[in-house]
Amino acid sequence: MIIKLCAEHVGLIKPAYGSSPDLLAADYNLNLDFSYKDFCDVYLSDRISFHAYGFMNSEGIITSLISFYESHEEPTWYLTFEFCLSDQDHLKEVMDAVIKHNEDRGRLKFYTKLRAKNRGSHWSTLNDSRYSYIDEYIVPSHGDCFYDYHNKALFFQQLIPGEVIVRCNFLKQEHRENLPVGGIT
Repeated sequence: MIIKLCAEHVGLIKPAYGSSPDLLAADYNLNLDFSYKDFCDVYLSDRISFHAYGFMNSEGIITSLISFYESHEEPTWYLTFEFCLSDQDHLKEVMDAVIKHNEDRGRLKFYTKLRAKNRGSHWSTLNDSRYSYIDEYIVPSHGDCFYDYHNKALFFQQLIPGEVIVRCNFLKQEHRENLPVGGIT
């Protein structure tokens, strides 16, 4: 079952935190020094813009989870971490729930950071066909991302070893039935 994670799930995510069976999915976890405690304090503390969703198995353990940040500067979101136990990978289902959460709020594009240009195995067939992407830019190894908002939301203002690609994923035009309101009268 897919659930929105909160403070009551802190102990339940510990088995999955830091784990990934797919090296391509692990690319999203480039901020390796982001501690378990910090993750829980940020993503499981009922903050307005920081969220996590997870798959809870029949034993009540979170086996797969995705965290993200909703920008208040633009109608986008930032995928920050993906974790799952190798024998219980439900990232596709969790990703579908995260995409739905954001689409319901008018957020039809999101940013990720990765090393490989492959899309990874966390995309369901449905959303892989609905979404496209462009690789926006590269941050060199140990480089400082000079886009301030991206540096905070994706890189946590840290220098990461190895070249990093920042990708913009977006809902294709033919699937945008209702555009979100972006202003007031």
